[in-house]
This record gives sequence, structure tokens and C-alpha cells, in this order.
Amino acid sequence: MELSAKGAAFTRLHEGFVDHAYLDAATPPVLTIGIGFTWKSNAFRTWWNANRPGQPFDKSARMTRAEAEAVLLLLFREEYGKAVNAFLGKSVPQHVFDGMASPVFNLGPGSLNWNWAKAAKGGDYAKAATLLKTTGTTAGGKKLAGLVKRRADEAELIQFGDYEYGPMRAKPAVIAKLETDAALADRMLVRRERGPAVAALIRKLADLGHYHGALDDLFGYGTEAAVLKFQRIAGLTPDGKVGPKTGRLLGLPYWD
Repeated sequence: MELSAKGAAFTRLHEGFVDHAYLDAATPPVLTIGIGFTWKSNAFRTWWNANRPGQPFDKSARMTRAEAEAVLLLLFREEYGKAVNAFLGKSVPQHVFDGMASPVFNLGPGSLNWNWAKAAKGGDYAKAATLLKTTGTTAGGKKLAGLVKRRADEAELIQFGDYEYGPMRAKPAVIAKLETDAALADRMLVRRERGPAVAALIRKLADLGHYHGALDDLFGYGTEAAVLKFQRIAGLTPDGKVGPKTGRLLGLPYWD
């Protein structure tokens, strides 16, 4: 099995993209670049040596987003996804494979020896999800909110096939309210619009750490900037507008 397009987008959202080498939050810190690439990866080292001949991987390292997108798929095909395939020894639902591949990419293939992976291999996806939520959530001895959120998203992907970024379980009454929102008449949220759908958008962006302004219902410049930031991280065309693609990745209920 190979990582799906939705699985790749899911990983990009959680890893983000950085075009230069930086030290991550691990202890000791690990030099990282692109979409969470490090020198620990055999496939990444091979790619770097082939594409940056004679250039050391140090703090001066740079790579483009296009390169990072290609390398991400390469690493899953040749290393992390390959490790999941070898561990499972069988086909599983695509969302299960994608949901397992993400923590393996983040925690390393050794995490397949842990109980969450054993439960997934046995087909008990509910147990695998429960165990995964409390697995690998610390760095340097400290629990990191970002890792807690990531494990929760990965758990929901394995158990429910939910590719959304962040929890979003809207009640029917909320969805009904959004269905009648005039701002959504064209299935697109843009600057200057306002209403319940915009309020839901702003709160989601704030929950993800992209928006830091007033939690109102007006799509202003701050909201547009937050949408642009999210779209770039998600690998979408950054136009600052929230249509079905952006809305679904954000987990907004109207586009379910």
C-alpha cells in the first residue's frame, strides 16, 4: 500500500513546511528541514546526497516546497510506509494505513513495536486509537500540546477514517444554522462577509493557532491572513478564500 493524497495532506498539516534547516523540540534537538525531514532518515540522506552533492546538511541547508512535496512521498514509499507494509503483512483500509504511517513518520519505525500498532495489526482499531492517543506525546520530558493534538487526530483517522485537522463533531443544530447562512449561498467564505459560518471559521483558525484576533463573526484581514497561512501549510492554493477544499480540511461542518 502507498500513502494516499489525503494521507499526504494530513501529514503536511501536522508537520508544516520550513524551507530552511532548524533545530526541533527534541532533547537533544535534531536538525530538521522541509516537512519534518531529518538526517536520521536513510531515504532523506540518499536524496540529499544525490540532489545536493558535496553540500553538508547543516544550518545553511535550504529546500523548496516542491522538493519537499516530492521527498515526502519518496520517504513514505521507501521507508516509513514501507515499514508499515512490512509490519502489517496485509492490506488494510486506506485510512488505517495513512493513520499508522503518520505516527511512524513522526516517531520512527520502532514505534511499530508498541502496543498501539499491535492492536491495529490485529484489527482492533478502537483499541489502537485509544492507545495511540497517549503515545509519543512528550519531547524533552515535557508533554507537548501539538503532539497531543496530533495523536488524537491520528487516532481518529485510524478508527473513523477522519482526515480532518483537529476535532470537529458538529451537532445537527449547528449544521442546520449554517445551512441558512447567507454568507454560504455560493459555498465560499471571503473577506467582508459575516455570520455564523464566519464565526465557526474564526474559532477553528484560533483553535489551530493561526488566528489571534477578536472571536467575532466578521471575515476581516486578520481572518484572511490566517486562512492564507493554513492553506500554505495544507499545500492548497493560497487565495485566502474558504471553499469546499479548505473548509473540509479545516473540519468545518458545512462542507462535510
